[in-house]
Amino acid sequence: MSGANMKGSLTKLYKDPRVVYTLLWLSLVIPFLAPMGLPISISTRTQKAYSAISALRSGDVIVFSVDVNAGAWGELGAGATVLAQHLFKTPGIKIVIVSFDQQGPLFADRILKAVNRYDKEYGKDYVLLGFVPGEKAVGGAALANDIPKVFQKDFYGASVESLPMMKNIRSYKDITLIVDVDWGVGTEAFLYQWVAPYKSKLLALMTNQMAPTFEPHYNAGNLVALVVGIRGAAEYELITGIRGVGIATTDALSVSHLLVIFSIFAGNIVYFAFDKRRK
Repeated sequence: MSGANMKGSLTKLYKDPRVVYTLLWLSLVIPFLAPMGLPISISTRTQKAYSAISALRSGDVIVFSVDVNAGAWGELGAGATVLAQHLFKTPGIKIVIVSFDQQGPLFADRILKAVNRYDKEYGKDYVLLGFVPGEKAVGGAALANDIPKVFQKDFYGASVESLPMMKNIRSYKDITLIVDVDWGVGTEAFLYQWVAPYKSKLLALMTNQMAPTFEPHYNAGNLVALVVGIRGAAEYELITGIRGVGIATTDALSVSHLLVIFSIFAGNIVYFAFDKRRK
């Protein structure tokens, strides 16, 4: 190809927006098909969440509250899944799954179907109790003081009294740690009805929109850890080595941003080198 033809081709190429849009589409799709795990910094808040769960010992009981609806699932789903996976990977602990959002039990069931449960048995090592009625004030207080009274049946219709692990789990006194995946309502229930009166330990994963509201609680020590949005999920996946949607999403963002930067540089180089119409 002659120099003139190459100049013409490059000039035509950088002026065609379809080229950039195609490359941008590829930069967003490929990371979801093959997550690369591009390096990102790990925040102290996310590291504390990992440390809190890693410190659990055999016999500890965890309340895993999935307070997610369809509108928040896109941002919280990846984090909820990797947190659940880490909990199920921790040997010997018991997991009580509840929700202060009416849609939450459906997403909790979805999480259970997505994670490796490492031979944990339903009813013996974990249970899905379902929706907590009474909202954050009444429901939160009732759950703290008498869990079996709030739930006579689990999410699947079985009697709670028939579940072996629930025989010794009655109230906040039996709970080691609360892991709350939430857009706000559940975290408030635990903060005001568990942490404030009983000094319960609370770890929260929430959306970027709600995180600033609860940042003062984290700074004051009312939250032992705070994982924020899809970025927090990616950080947690990198720490645990469990690759998922969080890493794929941040990979896509990183690659697409690099593409935009490269396009700006390439466009300017082609323009100044080959475009004869410049003044």
